[in-house]
Parts: sequence; structure tokens; C-alpha cells
Amino acid sequence: MNTTAATRFAALQPLVSVRSRVAAALAVVGVMALASLAVQDASHQAVHTAAVSFSNGPAHVTLAPVQIVGRRASLDANSI
Repeated sequence: MNTTAATRFAALQPLVSVRSRVAAALAVVGVMALASLAVQDASHQAVHTAAVSFSNGPAHVTLAPVQIVGRRASLDANSI
């Protein structure tokens, strides 16, 4: 077999037709466009929700009292 690299590569055929590749590329672009619209809508909804929650003023919360059970012995820098 006396073939060169040029004749071997010239005989190769694409596995998928050009139309199939173009259709797949358009499908990917369409999916990305729909995802972008969905993310944009979610972002606007989040901003609206945050604006409504901040417009009511600050929320003051009363926490339950904490009981201190014990204290640690204090350490100074020389005892380490």
C-alpha cells in the first residue's frame, strides 16, 4: 500500500450532513435564547420581590434571651 496522507484525508467524508449540522446549531441557538429569556424573567421577578420587601421598612426581630452556662478561663499571650 503506497498511499500518502493527502490521498487518505481526501477520501474522508463527513459523518453528518451540512443540513444536519446547521439544524443542530439553530436548535442550540434557540435553546440558549429560551434559557436567556427565562433567566431574564426570573431576574426581574427577584428584583421586584426585593423592592417590595425593602419598601415596607426594616424588619425588627426580637431574639430569645441567651443563657450563659459557663465561661472559659482567660489565656494571656505568655501562657500559650
